Amino acid sequence: VMGPTGTGKSSLISRIIGKSTGVGHGLESETENIWSHRFKTTNPAWSGDLVLIDTPGFNDTRRTATEVLKQVSTFLEQLEKNDFKLAGVLYLHRITDNRVATTVEQNLRLFKRMCGERAMPQVVVATTMWDLLPDRAMGKPREEELIKYYWKDVPKPRTARVEPTPESSWQLLTDVVLAGELKRSWLIQDEMVGEGKILPETSVGRELHVQLKELLRKQNDRLLQLQDLPPDDPERQSAIEEYKSLRAEIKAIIADMEDLRIPLKRKLLRLVRLFAKSVSPISAYVANSSFDFFTNKCPCTTLRTMLSPLCLNTNPVYRLIGRAYVLLKGAVYNGFRLFHYTRNKV
Repeated sequence: VMGPTGTGKSSLISRIIGKSTGVGHGLESETENIWSHRFKTTNPAWSGDLVLIDTPGFNDTRRTATEVLKQVSTFLEQLEKNDFKLAGVLYLHRITDNRVATTVEQNLRLFKRMCGERAMPQVVVATTMWDLLPDRAMGKPREEELIKYYWKDVPKPRTARVEPTPESSWQLLTDVVLAGELKRSWLIQDEMVGEGKILPETSVGRELHVQLKELLRKQNDRLLQLQDLPPDDPERQSAIEEYKSLRAEIKAIIADMEDLRIPLKRKLLRLVRLFAKSVSPISAYVANSSFDFFTNKCPCTTLRTMLSPLCLNTNPVYRLIGRAYVLLKGAVYNGFRLFHYTRNKV
C-alpha cells in the first residue's frame, strides 16, 4: 500500500485486518517504517495467508524523501533477492484535494519510476476520503482529471474508490490481488538486483535527484528575493524568519543530493565497462587481422571506419573512449616498432 502521507493507508489496512495499526488524524505520518501485516482469510478469491505492506509516503513529515526512498528500495531489493513477488500494488490519493499539489505530483512520478511500465498493470490507483466531501458530485471532475492527466500510464480499469467500510476495503483488496495474477518484478528490483546498480544509478534515484535540484533552484531564487527587500519594508521581519528557514531547507536539500551522488569509483567503473564494450569488436577485428607493426602494413582504413563513430559521437563519454583507443593504438604500435628494431639490432 503506497501513496502520499495522509491518504489513509494505515486506516485502510486497519479495516481489512480488523485492528488498529496506528492511524494518524492529521498531516503527520504515522508510518515511520515499513510494516508488514500477515493474516489468514477465508475469501474464495484466493487461498493461504495474505501480507499487507504499509509504507511511508515520500512526503513524510519526519524524514526526507531520500531517506524514505532508501528504506523502500532496500525492502524491495530484499524481496527480490529472496524471490518474493508482490501480488499487487495499491496507490492511494485523497479526493478532497481540489488540485494536485506539487509534492503529490512528485510522489507519483517517483512511484512510476520505481514501479516501471512492465509492472504497472499490477497497480490499482484508488481515491480515498469521499465521505469528507460536502457533495460527492465535486469529486467526479477531480477523479476524471486525475485519471486523464496523472494516471494515464495506469490502465483505466485499475482505478477505484475507497469507502470507509470493511466491505469496500475488502473489495478493493480483491481487485488488487486479481490485478497481480501475473507477478512481475519492479523496475527498481531489476536495476538493483539484476543489473547490480546502486540507488543513485536507478531510474527513481535519478528522478529524485532531478526533483531536489529543481527544489534547490526555487529555494535559491526565493532567497535572493528576500535579500533584495529594502530595510524599511514592513514585511522584512517575517522575511528574515523565512530566510532562516530557507537556509536550513537548502542545507538539507544539498545533503540529500550528496546522498544521491554517484561515487567517483562507480563512475570510473562504468567508464571502463563502456570502454571495454566499445573496444571489444575492434579488438576482435585486430586479433583476426594480420598486423605488421614495423612496416605499419595493417588495415588502418577499416579500423578508422570502426573508430570514427566513437570519435565523432555527441556523447562526451563515447568520444573520450574513441580518442583514448586511438592513443592506445598509437602507443602499442610504437612499442612494437621499438621492440622489433631493438631485437634486430641485438
